[in-house]
Amino acid sequence: MTLKDIVVFVDPAPESDRRLLIAADLARRYAAHLVGVYVVPENADHRPSDGYVRGKVATASVIQRYQAARARAAILAGQRFAEVVERQDIQAEFRLIWNREADRGVNVNSLYADLLIIGSKKPHGLPQNWLPKHLLATGVPVLVVPDSWTSNTIGTRITIAWNASKEARRAVADALPLLSAAQSVVVLVVNPGDAAQRHGEEPGANIALHISRHGGRVDVHCVDSDGLPVAEVILSSATEHNADLIVMGAYSHSRTLEMLFGSVTRAVLTKTSVPVLVSR
Repeated sequence: MTLKDIVVFVDPAPESDRRLLIAADLARRYAAHLVGVYVVPENADHRPSDGYVRGKVATASVIQRYQAARARAAILAGQRFAEVVERQDIQAEFRLIWNREADRGVNVNSLYADLLIIGSKKPHGLPQNWLPKHLLATGVPVLVVPDSWTSNTIGTRITIAWNASKEARRAVADALPLLSAAQSVVVLVVNPGDAAQRHGEEPGANIALHISRHGGRVDVHCVDSDGLPVAEVILSSATEHNADLIVMGAYSHSRTLEMLFGSVTRAVLTKTSVPVLVSR
């Protein structure tokens, strides 16, 4: 099991460079094919005064300015992608998606990937009104890179937020290429007594053994939250172990699981300064 198709969503924001560099590094490490996707906005270079424009000539001028701005942004994004790809000497291609065709275009470009990479804050490199949870509907794992992250490499020290759920198990399976090659993996079990029937006699031991059989170097840490939000415990543990990646499951359609784990996922994605690989 390995990564062979990686999709990274890019945009003109400076923060986009970091996730592009991470994507290129992963593509080089796993000899993967990298696809850069740029979602072309409908109203590039929009100005408040545009809403007051009247007349055919003035309207045509605004439309022409939008078109020129979209073209400039797309060219710049493509050039930046090409520069990074050339330096890493990897197989790659660059694709454009028009925002008006976002639903179909994003799904088509996402369904056949092993990993999707986006930013942590809007627009994430995604179409307008899209969120990471919309990507998770494709069933493909999503790597969310915080704007504050400064390294071009991830996956050397990994923390797994393990709650013995289907979603967490899916996240581990999706992350196995990274887990098996990591210098260290910490299986973090928060409040193991809350789900003793799922964890078994020794919480975290079975999943740790499974990962170790794939070559991972694994330790298990069971901790009580002592009343702190579980998301804070996960982020604190990741900091303590100098993690450069958090692996966790997202909520399912089950209302109970969404309340127990979905809120944790959202809180981690909102507050994290460490890249997060999330699956559903």
